[in-house]
This record gives sequence, C-alpha cells and structure tokens, in this order.
Amino acid sequence: MAPVARRGPAESLFGPWELNGALRDNRQVQTTVSRFSILKDTSAESNFNPVDPLDDGTGTVTAFDNSGWTTPDVKLRDADFAGTSTLGFIGGYHFSTQRIEVNQYASANPWPQRTFFAEVSVDVLNDLVR
Repeated sequence: MAPVARRGPAESLFGPWELNGALRDNRQVQTTVSRFSILKDTSAESNFNPVDPLDDGTGTVTAFDNSGWTTPDVKLRDADFAGTSTLGFIGGYHFSTQRIEVNQYASANPWPQRTFFAEVSVDVLNDLVR
C-alpha cells in the first residue's frame, strides 16, 4: 500500500459575525454571517510503498485551495403579529454557498524528505530476504 501524508500542517480560517437588535415596537432583527476558508492543505501520495524495490520516487500531489463556505442569515421577529400578543411571527432568509478547488498533479518526487528512509528500508528489506 502506498503511503499518503500531508505536506505541512493544514491551515484554515473560520469567522462568524452576528448582529442582533430591536427595530421598533416588538420587532427584532437577528443577522449572522459565517465564513470558512481553507488557506493551505496539501497531501502527497507515493505510487509505490517506500520499501518496494520498484519505487522510483514518483507520486501524486493534491492541493486544496481557495475553498470554503459563506452563509448569511437574517431573521425578523414580530411578537405582536397582526396586532395581537397571542400570535407571533418569525421570518427569515438563509443563503449558503460552498466551493472547493482541487489541484492534482503528478510529481517526480512528492517525498523529498523520505529519500534516506527509502534507501535504508530497501537495504534492510534486502538483508531480510537473503
């Protein structure tokens, strides 16, 4: 089985904002906006197991970029709907958009830090087989 690993830590950003308040009479407004973004998320996958004698260092690099979601919400509340305190009304609007950008490309060496490990592992494997 070929290994998969992250190339450095994944970085993301999440920010919510909320604004609430009274309008007039018994009416209130509640607004919320949230935003999530993937700033950096890259992984590498080798075409071979590092101990495989056929391992030539090639693999695939997958990079997630410019990804995330944005959601705005607005709610209006009227505690005395239609002039009566026995009937209330809540109405609102929600919009959501998501996207993900994935770039995947072949790499001659997605594991530059594993060269020493691969050479040692192949030598150890050969010694065990003999």
